[in-house]
Formats: sequence, C-alpha cells, structure tokens
Amino acid sequence: MNDSDNEIKITIVGYTKTGKSKFFEYLENNNIEDLNISDYQPTSGAKYCGKCIIYNNNYYNLNIWDTSGEEKYKSLIKYFYRDADVILLFFSYNDNKSFQEAKNLLKSIKEFSTKSDVIIALIGNKYLEKNYSKENNNILNEEEVLEFVTDNNLIYGHLSILEKYSNGIIELANKIIKEYVNKTKKIGKNYK
Repeated sequence: MNDSDNEIKITIVGYTKTGKSKFFEYLENNNIEDLNISDYQPTSGAKYCGKCIIYNNNYYNLNIWDTSGEEKYKSLIKYFYRDADVILLFFSYNDNKSFQEAKNLLKSIKEFSTKSDVIIALIGNKYLEKNYSKENNNILNEEEVLEFVTDNNLIYGHLSILEKYSNGIIELANKIIKEYVNKTKKIGKNYK
C-alpha cells in the first residue's frame, strides 16, 4: 500500500457565517461543549488541522483546511480546493444568499479541481436562526436544495450547529469517509 492511501485532504468552503469554522473547531477539538456560537470570529484566509480517524478498523489521516467565506479571500480559496480529495460546501438554510454562493462555488470547484474523483458534499446548516426570518425571504425551500444535490450528484448533509448542540457531525464524517473509500478504493492503514 502506498503511504498516501490513508491521506485525505478535506477543504471546507462556503459563504461567510454558515458554520464552517464551528464545524472545523469541532473536528479539531472533538468537543462540542467548547463551541461558542456567539463568539463569531471569521477565518482569515485559511486554517489547518490534522486529524486521525478510524473507519472500519483502518485509520485515515485527515488534512483539513477551513477557508474564509469573505469576499476578499475569494480568489485564493480555489488553491485550497484544487487538489482536495473531499470538499465540504457549506450553506445556511437561513440565508438564501449563502445557497446561491454555494452554487457559484460548485461551478468554480468543477473548473479548478484537479481530481476527477473529488467528493463534494453540500452541507446545509441551521445556524443562528434568530437572525433570519421568512418575511425577509431568507429561509430556503428544502425541495430546491434536494434538486440541486440530485442534479449535481452531491453527497448531502444536514447539520444544526448551535451552542451546546450538534446534530449529525459524526454521522456526516462517517458518510464522507465511506464515500471516499468506495469511490477511490483506498483502504487506509490497518488499525490493529
């Protein structure tokens, strides 16, 4: 087995304030109790963490990049997903603009990705719900999201990253690793 068979580069992209960094912090620290949603700090450029996980008695080294959703970093972000094995494309169900940005990012990913077998997961997050309202036409229609997922052959994940609460982070991570193993046939290194 090649040493790179257990290396997975994951890049997290999406519009600002969609929960990317909080998801990253959870993966980095494995502790939902330490997440403080009210302490929003935008990512400047990109952040990195390495993580070892075990899936089906094999371990994988995850190289995870959290990228900024701010406009001023937009031209740099493509370099982080260019050679990624997995791209997590975040949007907020409470912000229609973030979903439109996810659509634009997907076009850019398809244009700049150097991997034909890249796995792209669209991650819908209910984040800071109190700041958005149906009257402002911010709440997205689930059918529109599911149609986009189907049309583009994406993995779909739904999270709720709120203070002291997380729904689906571990399940999502396992789903992505399973898809990666099935698609690439890379087994990882035996844990035992």
